[in-house]
Amino acid sequence: MWRSFATLYGVVLAALLLSYLAISVPVNRYIVGLVQEEVEGTTSGIFYLLEQEFKGVGPSRYPKVIAELNKLFPYGVALLTDAEATRLPLSSAAKKALASGHVAFLQRPYQMMLKRLQPGGPILKLNWEVDPDRDNQLLATGPVRLIEKMLAPLPAAQWPAVIDSLQPHFDFPVRLLHESKLVLPDKLKAQINRGEIVTRRVGDNDEILYGRILGSEFVFKAGPMIQDIRINNFFFLLIPVVIVALGVLLWITALGRDVKKLNHTTRLLGQGALDARVKLGRRSALAETGDRFNTMARDIERLIEGSRELTNAVSHDLKTPLARMRFALEMLQQKVADPEVHRFTQSLEGDVEELENLVGELLANARYERQLALKLEPVDDLFSWVQGIVERLALQYPDLQIELVNSMVPGAIVMLDRRALARTLRNVVGNAMHYARKHLRIEVRIANGQAEILVEDDGPGIPEADRERVLKPFVRLESSREHRGHGLGLAIAARIMEQHRGGIEITRSTFGGTAVRLYWPATSNVDSAG
Repeated sequence: MWRSFATLYGVVLAALLLSYLAISVPVNRYIVGLVQEEVEGTTSGIFYLLEQEFKGVGPSRYPKVIAELNKLFPYGVALLTDAEATRLPLSSAAKKALASGHVAFLQRPYQMMLKRLQPGGPILKLNWEVDPDRDNQLLATGPVRLIEKMLAPLPAAQWPAVIDSLQPHFDFPVRLLHESKLVLPDKLKAQINRGEIVTRRVGDNDEILYGRILGSEFVFKAGPMIQDIRINNFFFLLIPVVIVALGVLLWITALGRDVKKLNHTTRLLGQGALDARVKLGRRSALAETGDRFNTMARDIERLIEGSRELTNAVSHDLKTPLARMRFALEMLQQKVADPEVHRFTQSLEGDVEELENLVGELLANARYERQLALKLEPVDDLFSWVQGIVERLALQYPDLQIELVNSMVPGAIVMLDRRALARTLRNVVGNAMHYARKHLRIEVRIANGQAEILVEDDGPGIPEADRERVLKPFVRLESSREHRGHGLGLAIAARIMEQHRGGIEITRSTFGGTAVRLYWPATSNVDSAG
């Protein structure tokens, strides 16, 4: 768990570091670009008005012009030489803006805007202190006073035309309105009548400024203009989220791949491939789990192989003495005519036969316990094949009424291993014939893509609690104690059906006895046979 946590933590940490490296520089450039664009758009008209004050004025009179402007601009105006400008912490973007004749914005040591008056001339500096509530209002005081200075010598009828001529130099609308056309709250109108410059918020991020011109009935209107720079935070939050998600996705993908390997190997082991082992990288979060799985698989393989070897060895070792015993009994019967001896020898022959059957079933159980490659072949008439096996078994039960029902689809071809399935059928049908009282019904059919053989008898039946247990090796019910058997027949049949990718289902028959349903895919085993 700690390894998985450390791996995931490392992935997230690396993703966050990559996110920072990936977005810090472009985000900074993006923000600087936004600020530069907003400042230039807001102040382009202001600098145009300031530049008009220096037209036709010699450098010797610049200080006087600056002094007059400082009376109008609350934050202060100054002229800088190139040497003085180089001492300011100008960014490369600000230097580029100055060189190209645009407005440069500087945030430290305090906010200021710079623009060169003319090529080779001094640099005009407009200070701009931070007052979030009154920035545009205070910044507009100077320009409004300069506009009043420009309009003062002219008759009022010409004022609108002059304001219209200023529009190309502003990045937001500027107009001159008659006071009768103002639609404002009474409070704002009262402030305008007192000669104040007022602002009105429009929407979430814009403002409109109003200021009465020279005490006349005309009001100067500027805006809407941007008050604050709004950055799409969602976009910048999305970048690290996506990078972190990609990092985690890579880790989850690797983990999922290892889980699939483990699942696949587990499936192989469950199907009988005892040599199946999972191969995971040493840095995998499931490396320790994989090692433990492989250890468990080796232990299981060793135990099962040991059991098989013991069963095979014992079974083969018993065959020879049993054969000698049968031969000796036959010789004894031929040479001794005593009826009492014949009775004992016949009893011994029955015991020898039972032991031989047990050895045969032990070998069969060991054989089908392994995941064998079945020899599947097509059977074009499943009913006739089943009928042949049933008729041979029925010779031992002449008084039993056997009903064979053919519910097969005409022309249906079923894939099966003839030898293995014949053994299963003999076990199941043989048991049914032994326990049936009078009636036995066998139906052969195809339902939902599965081949099915349903065997029903009218015998005592199997209790519901024992129906799964009887499919395990060496399990015999009390009702079957009188019948010679070893509890391996149904277990072998169940293994054979599992290897056909099917199974055995035991229920209550319509006659009150036992119903055994054998089922397996009718055609899907074709691929596995190839």
